Amino acid sequence: MNAITVKLSDAELKRQIETEVKELNDPRLPLRVRFHKSREKATIFLVEYVKGQGKWHRVGYWPQLTIKALINTKYWAELQQKYLLSGQVEFDAFYLAADVLVWYRERALSQVNLSKDRKANIKSVINKHLIPMIGHYQVKEFSPEIIEEAFIWPLQSRYKLSTVQQYFKVLKRIFKQAKLSKKLCNNPLADIKLSDSITGKIEIKACQIATHDLDALFKTMKIIPFEPSFLVLTMLCFGTRIGETRQMKISHLEHDQQQWHLPAKITKTNEPLVTPISDWYLTLLNEYRKKQTLINGYSGVYLFPNTKGDCINENTANDYVQYLSNREWTAHDLRKLARTTWATLHVDYFVGEQLLNHKMKDLDAAYIHSTLDELKRKAINDWHFFLAQKKPK
Repeated sequence: MNAITVKLSDAELKRQIETEVKELNDPRLPLRVRFHKSREKATIFLVEYVKGQGKWHRVGYWPQLTIKALINTKYWAELQQKYLLSGQVEFDAFYLAADVLVWYRERALSQVNLSKDRKANIKSVINKHLIPMIGHYQVKEFSPEIIEEAFIWPLQSRYKLSTVQQYFKVLKRIFKQAKLSKKLCNNPLADIKLSDSITGKIEIKACQIATHDLDALFKTMKIIPFEPSFLVLTMLCFGTRIGETRQMKISHLEHDQQQWHLPAKITKTNEPLVTPISDWYLTLLNEYRKKQTLINGYSGVYLFPNTKGDCINENTANDYVQYLSNREWTAHDLRKLARTTWATLHVDYFVGEQLLNHKMKDLDAAYIHSTLDELKRKAINDWHFFLAQKKPK
């Protein structure tokens, strides 16, 4: 074999030493590598095409000059300025879509301000859906037709449209970041919209639990283990997300202010969540902690611990909810129920959004924080009074 086309790297050249390939051509870059007879060295050429004719410039010898060093941004710019009279040649750091996806996955997993749950979600979407479905395509091949036929249409045949939308948003975010990080010259997905393939409104899933279900819910809580019951009760009382709730510590309770102060590192928005605690809930919390000590012999830092002293993981927390709901509703439905009922209790819209720890845009300037704290406390007290009427003694 005389020549092959392959993404150049130092590892690839080391692999090709054992073959009979004489020349390597990179599909991304105007580079050619020719092995010497000894196979231990190779000459690297930069090829400039002028009026259809290739003009070869020797830029160095491998392995003294590594491929990694050659395509270093600064070095590459100097080479182009020196040799390429026809203008700058841009190149992508990634050849296959899988390369982009793996790069973003590792970037996300090492990002300190992302929660464990968020990292797990990104990893799952990339590994289970994006890489298997579109990872084998070249980045430069991407087109609306390929995205629709290889990704959107197969997904919509298996999942709800809201799920398809979620996965599509992750894909768009990945390629946008790759362009911003200068890993790609162009974002091939920039102008591709989900609505181009799927028409009609993507319906938001209705809440699967209502206030009239609370009587039955509280009765069920009395006959199942107390820890799953209290996890669900806490999410219901404060509208907290399951990831935030399962990681709650006693140290997050500020006794002097009688409020939860959840740190940014465990919230989805990466913003601390401060929410008041009613006397009613505080009494239930103290009773719960006594049960943990008497029944389980536990007096550690977490509200919902596992057997190793850490907090329960996401799967266990979801199992708790599914056990209590008989798989008829989810943790997010508790959050929806709280938000809906707050509206019927005339809780101010912005106050409700603050309690849910939703990201807001320039609205908090309209509220004095002391006033906001008072409104949040009143909202929680009214909501907990409502719940106390439903909960049997």
